[in-house]
Amino acid sequence: FPAVAGRIVAIKPNLMMPGAAASGATTDPEVTPAVVDRALTGGAIRVFVTETAPPGAHFAATGHDHFATYDPRVRLIDVKDLPVVLAAVPGGGAYKAIFVPDLYVRNDIVFMSVGKLKRHDHAVVTLSVKNLFGVPAGNR
Repeated sequence: FPAVAGRIVAIKPNLMMPGAAASGATTDPEVTPAVVDRALTGGAIRVFVTETAPPGAHFAATGHDHFATYDPRVRLIDVKDLPVVLAAVPGGGAYKAIFVPDLYVRNDIVFMSVGKLKRHDHAVVTLSVKNLFGVPAGNR
């Protein structure tokens, strides 16, 4: 687990569609609290549970809305409403830079992807890489 004492942690579970984790598409709402709790006990000063989707983040439909009242240091954030920055992609092949919500590239943030272990038609497993598909700002 990374050093988070005195830092802000941004956790991105995979909540790309409404529905229960049993569907196989979203992060289990019992996994995310374990990561949040570990960040808090590690000394994180704030924890942001982040996500977005075209109609808006699916916090309620995936069982993650309880974070709204979980702990005063924890906040749900739909990143579609955040400012974006053009971030360099060192060694990038297809892209040398991408637009991303500024929250994900700030120096005072520890970013954690909490993806769903699943398979995809184009890969044997996607692990956390597929969870990052929603990170680039799609409206730029």
